[in-house]
Amino acid sequence: MVQMGQATGDSEIMARKYTKVLEVMKAKGGRVELTDPDLNQVLGRLMYKVSGYMSCIRRYAHLEVKAVRDGRKVVAYELVSLTAAPAAVETVDTPTETVESV
Repeated sequence: MVQMGQATGDSEIMARKYTKVLEVMKAKGGRVELTDPDLNQVLGRLMYKVSGYMSCIRRYAHLEVKAVRDGRKVVAYELVSLTAAPAAVETVDTPTETVESV
């Protein structure tokens, strides 16, 4: 019988695997396709649990993970902090000529 506070085998495996998935995502620039061979190598037959690993990344690593969809189907996951758009370039407004009414 498992006591309170004691981790079960499945949760220990998931806790370790999410760090490996996070490393793959960081190596790929923050975006990983579900067809990526490196992700498949890390997860293997547990590929069906990829959404659970993304949930662990959100919960334990405190990172925002975005699901990239093609219609209803998820095709990739992105780490928002690594794939965020660069800071906006500051532009200088030049005054335009105005016609004064007389």
